Amino acid sequence: MADILVKLKLLGGAALEMNKISTLGEDSLGVLERILTLAMQALELKRVAILTNDEGSRDLLVRSAIGYGAVIGKVIPAGQGICGTVFLSGRPEVVGDVTKDPRYVPGLEGGRTEMAAPLKLDDRVIGVLDAESPVEDAFDEIDLEIFSLFAAQAATAMHNGLQRGLMERRNRRLALLNRAAQAVISITDEDELLDKVLKMAGEAMELKRVALVMPAEGKAFNLVVRAAIGYGDVVGKVIPQGEGINGTVFQTGQAEIVDDVTQDPRYVPGLVGGRCEMAVPLRSEGKVIGVLDAESPTVKAFGVEDMQLFQAFANHAATAICNARFMGDLADRARRMSLLNRAARAVTSSLEADEVLERILTLVSDALELGRCAVLLPAEGGEGLIVKSAMGYGDVVGKLIPRGQGICNTVFASARAEIVDDVSKDPRYVSGLKGGRAEMAAPLRLDNDVIGVLDAESEKIGGFGEHDLEVFTAFAHQAATALRNARFMASLRKRAHRLTLLNRASRAVTTVLDLDKVLDSILEMTADALDFERCAIVMPDRSGDGELVVRAARGYEDVIGKKIPRGRGISGTVFETGRSELIGDVTLDPRYITGVKGGRSEMASPMIVETEVIGILDAESPVVNSFEAEDLEVFEAFASVAATAVRNARLFRAMEDANTTLKANLMEMERLNKELEAYSGQVATARDALERQVKQLTTLHHAGQAVISSLDLDTTLKAIVSMTQEIVDSSSTTIRLIDQETKELRIKVQVGEEKEGEPVARIDLPLKVGDKMIGMFELASVRGYGDEEKRLLETLASQAAIAIENARLFEDTQRTYYDTLRSLAGALEARDSYTRGHSQRVADLSLKIAEHLEVDKEERKEIYSAALLHDIGKIGVRDEILLKPGKLTDDEMEIIRSHPIFGDAILAPLKFLGKVTGMVKHHHERWDGKGYPDGLAAEQIPLASRIVAISDTYDALTSDRPYRSRRTHEEALAIIEEESGSQFDPGVVDALIGVMSA
Repeated sequence: MADILVKLKLLGGAALEMNKISTLGEDSLGVLERILTLAMQALELKRVAILTNDEGSRDLLVRSAIGYGAVIGKVIPAGQGICGTVFLSGRPEVVGDVTKDPRYVPGLEGGRTEMAAPLKLDDRVIGVLDAESPVEDAFDEIDLEIFSLFAAQAATAMHNGLQRGLMERRNRRLALLNRAAQAVISITDEDELLDKVLKMAGEAMELKRVALVMPAEGKAFNLVVRAAIGYGDVVGKVIPQGEGINGTVFQTGQAEIVDDVTQDPRYVPGLVGGRCEMAVPLRSEGKVIGVLDAESPTVKAFGVEDMQLFQAFANHAATAICNARFMGDLADRARRMSLLNRAARAVTSSLEADEVLERILTLVSDALELGRCAVLLPAEGGEGLIVKSAMGYGDVVGKLIPRGQGICNTVFASARAEIVDDVSKDPRYVSGLKGGRAEMAAPLRLDNDVIGVLDAESEKIGGFGEHDLEVFTAFAHQAATALRNARFMASLRKRAHRLTLLNRASRAVTTVLDLDKVLDSILEMTADALDFERCAIVMPDRSGDGELVVRAARGYEDVIGKKIPRGRGISGTVFETGRSELIGDVTLDPRYITGVKGGRSEMASPMIVETEVIGILDAESPVVNSFEAEDLEVFEAFASVAATAVRNARLFRAMEDANTTLKANLMEMERLNKELEAYSGQVATARDALERQVKQLTTLHHAGQAVISSLDLDTTLKAIVSMTQEIVDSSSTTIRLIDQETKELRIKVQVGEEKEGEPVARIDLPLKVGDKMIGMFELASVRGYGDEEKRLLETLASQAAIAIENARLFEDTQRTYYDTLRSLAGALEARDSYTRGHSQRVADLSLKIAEHLEVDKEERKEIYSAALLHDIGKIGVRDEILLKPGKLTDDEMEIIRSHPIFGDAILAPLKFLGKVTGMVKHHHERWDGKGYPDGLAAEQIPLASRIVAISDTYDALTSDRPYRSRRTHEEALAIIEEESGSQFDPGVVDALIGVMSA
């Protein structure tokens, strides 16, 4: 017992000492060694060790040990040995003889007893405290319990001490990191900055080997070691794209720690003995610009916190590097922009193209320190580019680079500047000077047109950068502008000279009235103004054979009188189309007709007077592409002057001929005037007769259209009478028709009347259809009728008879159909003894209500017919539904409710019934809009339908039905009054009550 008390007293003292360890903040090894020392003193142990696991691993690693020899760093796989078992179970364990336990992993030779207790924080096991003895059963259960208590205290002390140490180390590193960030941010020289970054990274992170890896100059993917500490002579070493840990980090942009580089196939050795490597990206504005790398000879030397601090330092370093580059770029750009400004002033001060090119090359060479540069412009005929000016290339001026070859032709075609880092690897390259490796070319661009290329070469691979290209392109723009100005001034001078000659030509040729002299003058002045050797005027042949002929020529030898078929050759085409043409190489044009041996270029413009082409002004040259668009513009102006001069000469000649014939024409005109006076009287008489006849025929046509357009007899008769009044002036017009029953002639329509004592002319025309006489057409007129009018009236009577007969037949058909429907309605009611006489009673009551409402007579007839036929649609309803004594199903009710639509369809063909069809269709609509079939409400429902609805309801209520007995008169009125304003029109309800009370 005394021994136990002593141990507990020692354990208490150890606990006090471990509390002190929690506040010391020593490094991790110092904390662990002090805990083991206390364990040996308090528990009288000879061999004791602390094992912990790596984060994310279940394996145990010997972190610190006393009495075991060289075991620090030894790995015990997860679940193996006594310690591995205790770590997984979280329960302390003592083994009296480890040689008999299959789990034992030897710690020191001669070990027999082992005791292990978990190092626990709350419920989490963070390691194992282990002890061994060479004596069998050296530890008992009490020792294990005291050992476990010490382990619990040790776990807390170890955790607190290690955390405090880590915090102090982190604060120290952060302070150094802040100092480093402030120091490097002010350095603008990139090489000095890189060295400073490495020194401060090594100091802040306690690193012995650290390096900066960045993209190789002129190489988009390879990396090169820009600065290094502790690696030996590795500065300038190239790391191929994507290789090594650094290459991977540069490509992915993700930081990496490799615990043991000897096990990683990507590793590119930096220094002999390297084991652990840490690499983080240098990132600026989302772009990786390099990699910060560190190595250690110790496996797993770097942790997550180290990488986080290393990345933070890399971020500051990347910002500082970009700032240094930016400041350097600003200084370089300022220098270059100053030279560019000088270039702008210099090139715009000259108006000579050759001088402009020379100044451009001198200034761009100074600005970019170029040894070789040149200006290339398009060759005539589009064959490629020609070197127009050059510096540093030797004798290359005038050299042709064929189209499709070389970097310059590519830039010219694409209108995009380009840098080639190594021309020896580019199949497009055309050698400029021996030793050339890098090439830079920019288009000479004006708006959307490329007029040439500015080109430079360097003996250094990757010798040009993006900033060089930017300034080079700006110089190219200045050069293009200056060339345009120089060309524009030359063009202005040339145009002024040509306009002067054109003005002189215009004044000269307009004063000449002889056509041949005019043509010669035009050719002479055109040749002088445009420096032509060969030009000609081609005009239509006077013989009228359709061909063109050369009327005048200069420089063509004996071609005057030569004929050219219209539409053939360049001149013949221009004559036909009226549009100028400029042909750069006539040998390539199948239309060309040889003018003189050796001709290559041709230009032709039409000579146009108003809209007529009267000739062609044509020119040829032995040089390909000799003529330009500006030449054609001036040429067209001379052609216009020539056309005016030719027209004036022709007009003068024509005026002389016209004066000769004018006198003869005047005498002839006097004779013709006399004959015209005689004819004019005859024409006037014939015109009056023709107008009258046309009017009658037109009216007759309209009459025929009118009388056959209607099938209503009354309408047809009225139309016939009306049209007759328009055709002839009649005092009275009468139509009599034979009554089919009495066979007597009866007046059907009459307009006007005869006055007693007044003499009249009569015409009685029979109305016949074939051989059948149907009536008489009687007319009377005070002034009488001519033969033409009688023929027109006979024609009208024939058309009228047919129209009348058609209308009567249609009316008979309609009456028959109506009678049939009435019979069907009666037959419908006869099917049901309860509804017999229902339609007649509804019709009689509806008529009374209409009379009470003072409806006009015609509308009352319609209401009566609608009421009489209101249920005609029930013909389409089966007897088993219509006569069903019980309650109808929903489907049966839907069929019953469709009978107004059936009725409307049945009555639709009866044209004489007018609005009756709509009245029948809507007699089941309700005043409140809840009826059927269309849900009409209030005044939307026809009045007849509203009247029939009430009459129908009243008769139904006061009649026996299979499913109920009849209601009394008073009961029926009461029900209808109750529905006033909802089902029925209140005004019609009042009219019903008025009828019933009368």
